[in-house]
Amino acid sequence: MKDKLYTLYAVLIMIIAIVIGIGFSCTTPVDGGGGGGGGGGGGSTLNVTINQDGAQADPTNIAAINFTVVFTEAVTDFETGDVTISGTAGAVTGTVTGGPTTYNVAVTDMISDGTVIASIASGVAHSATLEANNASISTDNIVTYDTTAPGVALSCTASEPVEAPFEITITFTEAIDPATFTAGDITFIVGAGSASTPTTSDNITWTSTITPDLPAVPGTVTVTIDAGAVSDPAGNTNTAAPDPVTRTWDPIFGVNLSCSASDLVNAPYEITITFTEAINPGTFDETDFTFTSGTGSASIPSTSDNRIFTSTITPTSQGTVTVTIEAGRVENPSFEPNTAAATPITRTWDTVAPDVALSCSALEPTTLPFEITITFTEAIDP
Repeated sequence: MKDKLYTLYAVLIMIIAIVIGIGFSCTTPVDGGGGGGGGGGGGSTLNVTINQDGAQADPTNIAAINFTVVFTEAVTDFETGDVTISGTAGAVTGTVTGGPTTYNVAVTDMISDGTVIASIASGVAHSATLEANNASISTDNIVTYDTTAPGVALSCTASEPVEAPFEITITFTEAIDPATFTAGDITFIVGAGSASTPTTSDNITWTSTITPDLPAVPGTVTVTIDAGAVSDPAGNTNTAAPDPVTRTWDPIFGVNLSCSASDLVNAPYEITITFTEAINPGTFDETDFTFTSGTGSASIPSTSDNRIFTSTITPTSQGTVTVTIEAGRVENPSFEPNTAAATPITRTWDTVAPDVALSCSALEPTTLPFEITITFTEAIDP
């Protein structure tokens, strides 16, 4: 109907032109408005682009996908139905608003996840001089519609019971947005502990190391990923992991030493002694510390849970002082002896004040500025 109307308009204009003497030639071709592509392929200068809107997320789970149409000059007959909608999401219609050169096309009739592709055929719109448009060109006229929540499965190959931190594998059903997945998204639903930062090469399969932290062993640790913890690039949040990972934590009875004091000390300093499980407190006192370099003393260890202790170290020799806890010094309630501390604590003890001497090579008397040399008995803090 649109092509017929514009053919009639063209004929009327020719008749009027002949009457007023403009002198149209009878052999001048008439632009029929794009019927069969005639207006778009015969040298038309009316071009049009269609691309996803600048604010359009891609992929998206929002049920309105927007494209921007820009004509090189104003048109008056571009309307809903003039945009060809294709793709695997099943959409067929784009609602046209705006004009006369820039239009918005909103697509809302997707019936499944998939792609939405928008294009404009030649000859569907006309300028004020009845020139029909060329077929559209695009740089990005495809949007992925995704409303499916990613699923997640957890697995672990560590045998029971575990004696050391163990690795779990987290597999999503699709690539997720890596910015939404952190160690905090791994939930301990039984027991306590920490998870390392998840790592991945494809945003689908991830690994994380679980380090249980239980005051008494053996004990059970169960980890999972709750619903809504992470998102895919379209913004869909995950479903809950159906099968959490459970392991019995029964580590080797060990001990770790730590200290926040600076490397160079001139006053007694505190160390923290952390056993892998609660111990028999009657088996641990100040004599269980061994000075492997230098000399000194340790205060009676104090604790609130029989697992984490503190003690104050007071060196009695200048220089390097190293303290540790050797194997077999402490027992757990099952009378199992501890293994040796993996990392002793080493600090440099220096309580000697530096001496200083001054010297000068300038002759007496002098009438000029002169240099003196200041020599300390040890390196000082500049």
